[in-house]
Amino acid sequence: MNPDSKIPKVSVIIPTYNYGKYIEKAIDSILTQTYQDFEIIVVDDGSTDNTREILDVKYKDKIRYFYQKNKGAPAARNFGLREVKGKFLVFLDADDWLMPTALASRYEYLINHTDCGWVYGPWYYHEESGKDVTERFRLYPFAYRKERKGNILRYLLLGELMQTSTVMIARELCLAVRGFDCNLPCLQDYELWLRVAAQSPVGFIDECNVVVVTHQGSISQSATDGYETRLKIMRQSEIMYPETIQKLGYKWKRKYAKVIAERGRHLVLKGNASGGGSLLIEAIKKDPFTPHHYLGFIRALLSFLQRD
Repeated sequence: MNPDSKIPKVSVIIPTYNYGKYIEKAIDSILTQTYQDFEIIVVDDGSTDNTREILDVKYKDKIRYFYQKNKGAPAARNFGLREVKGKFLVFLDADDWLMPTALASRYEYLINHTDCGWVYGPWYYHEESGKDVTERFRLYPFAYRKERKGNILRYLLLGELMQTSTVMIARELCLAVRGFDCNLPCLQDYELWLRVAAQSPVGFIDECNVVVVTHQGSISQSATDGYETRLKIMRQSEIMYPETIQKLGYKWKRKYAKVIAERGRHLVLKGNASGGGSLLIEAIKKDPFTPHHYLGFIRALLSFLQRD
């Protein structure tokens, strides 16, 4: 646990930006793990709150602390990736936390399944209301019902997601795929897991021991336009994973058309009826059997005519 005592087996990277009110819960959850051969790396992404004071007072000898100017969570994670010593990594968001067996279950899985370079599991959502966190835990249903392991690239391409805080990954594998893409405004974790899935099978732990906190400031509730980014990732995926996409056949075309249509409708709502209409036509060409695409195009056309 002491960062200077020896080379740890596991490195937990915590990116944080003005999350002083959450970070103690995250760090304490690591310190109380049943598996203790780890290091904690906190990358402060330019915080202006009391984060540094909290860390200096309570955790100075228990973590490795780094500060950078505000560049976003993906850049902070990549910074941590360059500094880690452990063989396996966990990227824990500063507002999430781990139940006591989270590190042990993942480490043991990867040690016993050497064909897998990474592993994940289901998670709880912990809902925050104002300053108080409720005691209700809500299990994320899709991750728990569908045990996706092995080659999951085809599932990820169709849009199934995993929470970053639930993943443990081999450092060499993460370095080999060059970490998070900081040029994307959002969905950087999803794009990373696509590249990782193309390189290595994944394991799945049927044990829910990670807690993801949802609140007003969480990335998952950001107003960032994710349609454009998702469409960019899908266009890029057609170049990077052509064989898998070909096997998906109509499932891919239907999903691709849905994302194109979502982006198109979003543009129409933003006042760009021409650009949105063009995308909706593209969606119709890819998936001519979905009536919703036609309705979207009609709305775009009416919006364009009303504007003129």
